Amino acid sequence: MNIDEMKRRIEENKEKYLSIIRDALNNQFGKEFGISSSKIEPVRTQNEVGSIEGPVVALQLHTTTGVDNQHLFLFDPKLVLQIVAWLIEEEVDETITDEHLDGLKELVNQIMGQLQSTLSGDSVSLAFEIKDPVFKEAPDSDLFRDMSGQAMKTTYTISAEGLEYSVYHYLWMETEDFQSGSADQDNEIYPADFQTFNTASVSSDKPRNIEML
Repeated sequence: MNIDEMKRRIEENKEKYLSIIRDALNNQFGKEFGISSSKIEPVRTQNEVGSIEGPVVALQLHTTTGVDNQHLFLFDPKLVLQIVAWLIEEEVDETITDEHLDGLKELVNQIMGQLQSTLSGDSVSLAFEIKDPVFKEAPDSDLFRDMSGQAMKTTYTISAEGLEYSVYHYLWMETEDFQSGSADQDNEIYPADFQTFNTASVSSDKPRNIEML
């Protein structure tokens, strides 16, 4: 699959995933969240260093659905601080600590669990691995060192209670079939094998909407 085909498939199905994430946030916090995304665009690693003004909280995620995908999310630290404040029902802190990083990781874990449950209805086996989030004063080359040349990028806008934040999402595939198109710590592993989730191997006629995972 080339990058243009993957981009097309993601664009076709992203609203479904955004709806799942929105519902997960609404249920977790008991608030009404809004979430939207920009168009997906191919980018090259070397062009991204310095393109985003820091600071950021970076989280890497590996997903497997028969195809191995790598994800890098760059969160506005103010969003992470607000998330933890909502979780513990306290005032918003001023600086990022390990408690905030742990809270973000747990939230992402819960959202991925919701995606697992939803995809199980399509008989899709999803497993994921979340790396520990890190705080960076500014995005640097270390954040992008695992990105293989070309990737896709989209920006999410998340809003709640009159607040609005940006999250940058980079996605690339770990496969020899992923070719360019038009554009030039401790880990935890969560296998998709809990409760009613179908762990059977993904067949060749798997739903097309899993490509972004």
